[in-house]
This record gives sequence, C-alpha cells and structure tokens, in this order.
Amino acid sequence: MNAKQLDELIKQMDETAQVFHRCLQEETSALAASDSDSLNTITRQKQDLAQTLEAQEQNRVALLAAAHMPTEAQQLLSLLQAQGLQNTAGRWQTMLENLQACKALNEKNGEIIQQRCKQLNQTINLLFSPPEKNVYSGEPLEKPLFSGQLLGSA
Repeated sequence: MNAKQLDELIKQMDETAQVFHRCLQEETSALAASDSDSLNTITRQKQDLAQTLEAQEQNRVALLAAAHMPTEAQQLLSLLQAQGLQNTAGRWQTMLENLQACKALNEKNGEIIQQRCKQLNQTINLLFSPPEKNVYSGEPLEKPLFSGQLLGSA
C-alpha cells in the first residue's frame, strides 16, 4: 500500500467532511429563517457532497483491500498507529469525528424539518377540514356551553 496515497485520500475525505459540516450549519440557519430558496440550494449541495464522500470511501476501501489491509475504521486507525503513521492516523481520527458531527447535525436538522412538516400538516388539516357544527352560524346550540339555568333565548 502506498501510505502517501492513503494519506492524501484521507485528507480529501476530511476536507469534504468539513465542507459538508459547514453546509449543514447553513441548513440550520436557513431552517431557522424559513428560507426555502436557500434550503433548496443547500439540499443539492448536500447531495453532491454525500456522493463525493461515498466515492472517496469506495476509493479508500478499494485501496486498502488491494493491499490486504483492514477497511473497518477502528482497525485502520490501530494499524496506522502501529505502523508509525501518526499524521495519517490523526487525520483519520479527525475525519471520523467530523463525520460524527455531520451525522449529529443532520439528525438535528431532520428533526426540525419533521416538526415543521407536522405543524404544516396540522395547519392544512385545520384549514381544509369541514367546520364543526355551529361554528360561526346562527343556529342554536343543542346543548348549552355552560351549566346553570337558561335565562332566555333570542
């Protein structure tokens, strides 16, 4: 295995993960501002970045598999440390941490989106459901809304 090639690939993955995290932070801001135009743009950027990360991960796995090295994250970290590749190991650990931060922020944004969808659906249901009986009508109530004696009616 070419250690320099692996280090460069991990560096690229870390840079992509950092850009992805910034994109997720922008998404959080756009959600807070209810900026649908920005959200549309950010969604496309997120998709592109996710595809880039996936391609980089496939390249990493292929590179390691060709050298008969472990592809699992923690095994790779241990191997890099054991081989004295501290810079690469540190970069790998940082990239993994960045991806964890991306995952957490993406889940948080997803929860915000789900809450907004729920609120929107409730509003739509309220607006388009048939009105309750006697709401804004001149019809008398079948049962008074209060307890006590009825004093009169119009």
